[in-house]
Amino acid sequence: GILGYRALKLWQRALDLAADAHRLAHAFPDADQPALATDLRRAAAAVPSAVAASSLALDPADQQRALQSATTALARLETLAALAERLGALSSADTSAL
Repeated sequence: GILGYRALKLWQRALDLAADAHRLAHAFPDADQPALATDLRRAAAAVPSAVAASSLALDPADQQRALQSATTALARLETLAALAERLGALSSADTSAL
């Protein structure tokens, strides 16, 4: 069905990741640039969105492109989290947990 992606473990884990990233970004110190928190949230939200899109695509090439988009968003999230850690907005434990 159209909402079959909700049953996918990958989508569920990606949604958990996005929620965790959102909570961590919300807790950034006020002195940190809000753009970094916004970028972190957007990258995290893009992962489950792309997984959902891949499950809805009928064409295998479209499925592959959507999964590549999820992988790209995940790499972006990891990079932004590493930057936030270097700037002191995230602890190494927070980054590792993500």
